[in-house]
Amino acid sequence: MSSLLFRGLLLRSVLSTESNKKYFLCALCVSAVNNSFLLNSYSIVKFIAQIMEESLDRAIFLDRDGVINEDRVDYVKSWEEFRFIKGVRRALKQIHQAGIPVVVISNQSVVGRGIITEADLSVIHSRLLKEVQKSSSRITKVFFCPHHPDAHCRCRKPRIGMLKKAARELGLDLKKCFFVGDNLKDIQAGNRAGCRTVLVQTGQGKESLKKILTGKTRTRPDWVCDDLSAAVPNILAFFKENP
Repeated sequence: MSSLLFRGLLLRSVLSTESNKKYFLCALCVSAVNNSFLLNSYSIVKFIAQIMEESLDRAIFLDRDGVINEDRVDYVKSWEEFRFIKGVRRALKQIHQAGIPVVVISNQSVVGRGIITEADLSVIHSRLLKEVQKSSSRITKVFFCPHHPDAHCRCRKPRIGMLKKAARELGLDLKKCFFVGDNLKDIQAGNRAGCRTVLVQTGQGKESLKKILTGKTRTRPDWVCDDLSAAVPNILAFFKENP
């Protein structure tokens, strides 16, 4: 087997999972120096920067409505109805600068109820990703459940289908991740998946905390914070103390 063919097969094997990309970094650098791969210097630098800026075994999962943007009783049906909660963009930038991926995990029954289409929802999420990038931060991926609550699917929170899918696709260890949400379903999903959980007091958070304090639910988050901007410094401090 020729040296070039062997390296090609090795590359394909190593890149088969997202979590293995970081191990490919060293090989890429050596090969670039030896001029073994047909990559220009810009492509190499860009790829290395993307790997180094995020640690892919851990992540911060965020619910969308009530955590990132203001919740609406009639659902967010278009980008024009989307409103960032105060401090969220700054918090996302702090997470990005710390090298921790942000992954959105969101129930969007607005699709299953026939209020908007999945294509409409994709437009909202595309705009969300672009707006976050303008703030020098990044959302790695958005996972959503489009089903009606009566569909009894495996992905809708408090079930953990979306979290398992995210772990598979991104090479995450759920026990090393945080889940930040405003609804008890978020906390239940995070707890079931083995994540550390944070209940914020935006969106439905105050109502959720009231149910906890009055004994109407046995669900318990690990932490309670005012909002995402208050939660992020504590989460990042935890990651720093527990590498």
